[in-house]
Amino acid sequence: GNGDILDADKIRTLINQLPNHRIMLAGGITPDNLPEILRKTRPYAIDISSGVRTGDTIDRQKVEQVITAIKETA
Repeated sequence: GNGDILDADKIRTLINQLPNHRIMLAGGITPDNLPEILRKTRPYAIDISSGVRTGDTIDRQKVEQVITAIKETA
């Protein structure tokens, strides 16, 4: 991914237009914007690979923030 930031409102519109599809979101998702994305879009799945990295290393603190955000919006 190139880290482009999602427009959650546009994604929600798309999901509403495809009610029988499972939507996976990817691109620009970070611990900082994940809570809003989850609240607005309610995706089937997310890909946050680059969003939890610091440099080339997976950042444990970012992973924990993502898990907390998911639990709080579930």
